[in-house]
This record gives sequence, C-alpha cells and structure tokens, in this order.
Amino acid sequence: MVPAMAGLSLRSESPRMNFVKLTTQYAVQTVPPASQLARPAIVLRNVGVTFATDTGPVEALAKLNLTINEHEFVSIVGPSGCGKSTVLRIVASLLAPSYGEVHILGSSAEEARRAYSFGVVFQNSVMLPWLTALQNVRLPLDVIAGVREKAAPISPGRLLEMVGLKGYEGLYPRQLSGGMRQRVAIARALSFDPPVLLMDEPFAAVDALTRQKLHALLLDIWNKARKTVLFITHDVYEAVMLSDRVLVMSRSPGQIDAEIHVDLPRPRAESIKTNPKYAALCARVLALLTRE
Repeated sequence: MVPAMAGLSLRSESPRMNFVKLTTQYAVQTVPPASQLARPAIVLRNVGVTFATDTGPVEALAKLNLTINEHEFVSIVGPSGCGKSTVLRIVASLLAPSYGEVHILGSSAEEARRAYSFGVVFQNSVMLPWLTALQNVRLPLDVIAGVREKAAPISPGRLLEMVGLKGYEGLYPRQLSGGMRQRVAIARALSFDPPVLLMDEPFAAVDALTRQKLHALLLDIWNKARKTVLFITHDVYEAVMLSDRVLVMSRSPGQIDAEIHVDLPRPRAESIKTNPKYAALCARVLALLTRE
C-alpha cells in the first residue's frame, strides 16, 4: 500500500474501522464523546476568492472563517451566487483561494486530497457510461495506486447493497434513474472509506419522493459511520433535517453570516418534521436568509 493510503481505516484502532463492523452488523454506532467532537476536521481561516472576468475582478468570498469538527454534519445555505459551492471546491482542493488558510484533518487541502481523506458527491455526479454500477463504485479503488477491492474496507458490492441497489450491479448509467445514479455516487464516494464527505447539492435534481429516500439513506450512513459531512444546499428544510449546525452565508462576497445549532434528537426520520422545534428552526433560518 502506498504511503498516501496509510491514513485510511485499515488500522484496528481507527474509529473509521467501526464503519466496517457496524455496517456489516446493521448496528448503530454510539455518539462519540464531546472531547472527540471538539477536534477540528475542516478549518478555513480568513479565506478569500477573487475571480478575473471580462468586466473586471469579482470578489466571491471575503475573509471567510469556518470550522467543522470531526463527526459533525454541517450544512451551508445562502442566496444564489453567495459562494456556497466555492467553499466546497476550496475544501475539495478543486480551487485555490486567493488568500487565507485551509486545513483538512491537520493538513492542507491538497495534501488531504492526495491522502484520499475525503469523498465528493456533486449535484449531477458523473458516472462513466461504459462502466456498470459496480464498476463505477470500484473506480476509485482502481485508480488509487496499490489498492484493490480485497484491501477496501467495504467491498463495492456491499456498498451498493447498503445504498439499496442490490441486484442492479450490472446495469449501466443509462439504465438507472437519477436517484439510482446518486446512490451509486454516494457508494463511490464511500468506497475508500474517507473520514470526510463533501456534498454539493447532491439531491437537487431528483423528485421529492426520491429526495426523501436519499435523506433516509444519508442519515442512516451518518448514524453508523459518523463521518464529517459538509453539505451544500438551497433547501432550508433539508439542511435542518440533516444537520448538527446550519451556517447561513451572506450575499456576495460571501461570508458566514450566522450559525444555527440544530438541537433535534437523533437518529432522525421524516417524522422529525412534525416536531414544533423543527418548524421553529426552519423559520429562523428562512428569516436570516430573507432579511435585508
């Protein structure tokens, strides 16, 4: 195994190894103690981004500060064009900030990417059309030098079963619905067991019923694995249902304008929407988004 893979959950003492054991047993991991929750996983300090355009420079982010602790599920909401996806692209090392510091699990974003410390799911996650669902999930293992399926924490076939696609392993992308393709994308992002999961409006393109099913799937995965999740969405109700905290961004140039702690009980299901506290939290976030 190459050195870059040394941080993955192949060590017996790693908390991520619990993901392998617990998902096999269909058990639910206990919540980590507060001392573990306090350790930063994603840190952005004084980050700014300016894009060059034909009409002059455009400041997308300005002196943005953000900390997400290990095992937290944090969503970012904000008006269109405020820089939500830009934040995720910076964390994913797909975009370098114009200034500021980015740390992922104590390393730079680029070092974290090389160490396969995070998986990414986009709104329209691309599946290679000439590969089956199983082959698409296996793809990261094929491209990571020295890693093969037998060394993976969970087999690609088992991951497809976990996301409800048992029996669909041999189908090609054209034979799958949009919701099924997003399930494949989630399984693929988890194939090398990254401690951090980055999700950029992953359910925006699916219908309401499919979105509910994907919410249940993601909550189940988080309950079992307690991965650190950064979730970008336009949907306030989705953000409150899924998250430990909801961060509200200001209009461009984007900054973190407010932070809402979601003190709703876990594990959660669709029934949480009948909780008056859920409605109050959604109303609070909506008020922050619509204020002048």
